[in-house]
Amino acid sequence: MKNLFKYGIQQSLSKYFLMTCVLAITCMASCDNMKDNYEEYIEGGEIIYPGKADSIEVHPGKNRVELQWVLKSDPSITSAMIYWNNKEKSREVPILRTPGTADTIKVLLEDMEEQTYTFEVYTFDRDKNKSVASEVIGAVYGDKYRSTLLNRAIRKLDLTEEGDIEIIWESPDNGTIAEELIYTDTNGKKDTVSFIASMDTILLKNFNFSENIWLSTVFLPDSLAIDTFKVAFQQIALNVVETPAEVVRSGFSVKNLPGDKNEPNATANSLSQIWTNAYNTDGTPFISKAWALTACNDLWTFPYWFTIDMGQAYDLSSFTLWQRGATHLYVNNNPKKFEIWGALEVDENYNPAENGNVFDSNWILLESCEIIKPAQASLYATEAAKGHQFDLRVNGETKKVRYLRIKMIDIWAEDSPSSVCTVVKKRTYVNIASIRLDAVQRVVQLQ
Repeated sequence: MKNLFKYGIQQSLSKYFLMTCVLAITCMASCDNMKDNYEEYIEGGEIIYPGKADSIEVHPGKNRVELQWVLKSDPSITSAMIYWNNKEKSREVPILRTPGTADTIKVLLEDMEEQTYTFEVYTFDRDKNKSVASEVIGAVYGDKYRSTLLNRAIRKLDLTEEGDIEIIWESPDNGTIAEELIYTDTNGKKDTVSFIASMDTILLKNFNFSENIWLSTVFLPDSLAIDTFKVAFQQIALNVVETPAEVVRSGFSVKNLPGDKNEPNATANSLSQIWTNAYNTDGTPFISKAWALTACNDLWTFPYWFTIDMGQAYDLSSFTLWQRGATHLYVNNNPKKFEIWGALEVDENYNPAENGNVFDSNWILLESCEIIKPAQASLYATEAAKGHQFDLRVNGETKKVRYLRIKMIDIWAEDSPSSVCTVVKKRTYVNIASIRLDAVQRVVQLQ
């Protein structure tokens, strides 16, 4: 029995050993087959892929384009190849890596036709291993794009009180980045003004209204573009309409300056009468100082002057004066000769009387005036009622002034021995019933 049990164990171990050997031989044969299959596919060695071009950007330009990408930490890359037009066109790019950093590669492709491209980029290492492709789409711009661009439209034109021109623009088209203007100033100089598209108004100082404006709008076709496109300069023709209008006298006031003579002979005859009276010869006149008719030397001597502040600046075109009426026309100290001066600003400390009766440089002589007496006395009333008008343009051009100065030179006086003050001395005061001022208002329009 014992021998029988021992024999069974030995027989089982023999079977187990035999099975183990068969399994090992089978596995070895399978491994050999797998190796044969693997080597079939890697004949020639393992395939190595260099780091590919990452985050490619297309920077479009005029008949050119710049490609930009990042190479990360693969130090083995030595070159790249760019393909386009279905690989009909290509460009090899040598690459010198910076150890341990991510390099930015920039490649400029020039002489490109205007169209949209698909670019493929491959990188190569020193062993000529090629990366997988990186693909990007981008455009190249040229004359076709430029032909679609238009200069920015002008909404309206305004004139400032200083005589400058203000341009108010329409909203800019997409891609507009700037405007460029060329204009001629009042000194005949060509000035160029450039401003960004976000500005909706622009001021042209000292603009010469006899000249036109030239406009060019600048576009950037893409936020990444390397070139801008300018529309051809376009002439903007202007039409300046001038309309004479009465200056509103309610803004007038007396301006007391050193050397001025504006004292009336009575409260009712104050200087303000000449702009509060109606436009005729019947109003209560301004009668300057005549306190002592029996003491002629106490009166002011010619020339003397007074100053009016009009409240704001005007381009004055004409001045009209009405004499004191009734029996005083062309006699009794109504104005005969006087000058009209204008200024934009005044010197509060300068006294002409202390400087030979010469006004300082702020003042411009607008007109030397003389009232001519009609040949027949029967015409006095009708002619004086019209007012005596004088042109204030200097060499045909209006002058912008705020302050008006009337400088009295001579008056009509009675040629009579019975006069307390003889013709030689004249009674140096003046009668004025009313004045009117007209100014030019300019409106600028696009032709």
